Amino acid sequence: MTTRLGSTSSFTQHTFVHLAATDILSRHPASTVDFLASTLPPPATDFETHPLDRTLTLYYLNTAEHFTLSIPPQHVSHLLFAPAAPYLHPSQPTSHPHPPSPTPTTTALLEASHALTLTALSSPSSAHLLPIHLPQYIPLLFSAFPAALSAQQFTLAFTTLARLAGAPQPQSYRARNQDAGEEMLEVLLDMLISRIQLGVATGTSASTRPSAGAGVEPSQHPLLHTLIATLPLVPAALLASYLDTTAALIGALPPGPGQEEARQRLWEVLAGGDMDVERSAIAVAWWGTRGGQERVLGLAGRDGAREEARL
Repeated sequence: MTTRLGSTSSFTQHTFVHLAATDILSRHPASTVDFLASTLPPPATDFETHPLDRTLTLYYLNTAEHFTLSIPPQHVSHLLFAPAAPYLHPSQPTSHPHPPSPTPTTTALLEASHALTLTALSSPSSAHLLPIHLPQYIPLLFSAFPAALSAQQFTLAFTTLARLAGAPQPQSYRARNQDAGEEMLEVLLDMLISRIQLGVATGTSASTRPSAGAGVEPSQHPLLHTLIATLPLVPAALLASYLDTTAALIGALPPGPGQEEARQRLWEVLAGGDMDVERSAIAVAWWGTRGGQERVLGLAGRDGAREEARL
């Protein structure tokens, strides 16, 4: 058994009992619903700034994340999405006349609400709600970065959304919107590309919170790295077009470590086995015969560029 917060050196017996109880309870959906209903935090309109209220809400968000696979579909909305919604934006809940100033607890609330939302969206029990909640959550994710989420957290959340957007939609929804998943993924990617282009045009890159992981160096262009990490999830028919866009964005960066870092990351995705067979074949053709190498390395138009280029 593991916990999202990692192993702890203190309270190990308490942690074991807590996780064991969670594991046992998750095997009984009806009891899980009763437990979450009994600990459900008050609505956002009743939000209080007392530390105990925030702590109890944080406990609920962190605990509910473990039960997303056990909750029946009819209870997903009010037990998972509704409690997390007020804390997804750094400035929320806005209904309170005097919202609390940022503290470690409010930051933890925001992180827990995003974690619960992503876990709930990934649950099979939420498949019927995905077309509703996914478009609503995307702007909230962008609004929380970079002020409240680190680059690693944003990349994980974004790639999770891209994977969900490209997944098969429920039959009832697909019957009305045959290309819904592909269109949703394109909207998601276009929003990211627009943010990257704005940063390149203004000569700025997102300044993110430090990552919680020790020894993790933040990238200079985290949004571009997120786009590169999402390439293996792009539909095969659109991959060459997004590779061209990625190469153009890399070429627009000022020469230096940031550009070299982006080139290296793209090469790792293309050659590191992240793509399936079909997408790998498209990427190889793009790199070798469609000018991808020259665009990425800035060698277009030079004689002998293909022979001299090396990563």
